[in-house]
Amino acid sequence: MMEAAIDALNTAVPCDLHHADNCQFVMWRKYVYVLVISA
Repeated sequence: MMEAAIDALNTAVPCDLHHADNCQFVMWRKYVYVLVISA
């Protein structure tokens, strides 16, 4: 279920090579999202 949620985040905000800062922001949000679920 967690993987599905992360996939949904990936789909909602795709990682754009032309916007590397946005890509890092998405990765950071996924990391925090997983931490919140795991807590």
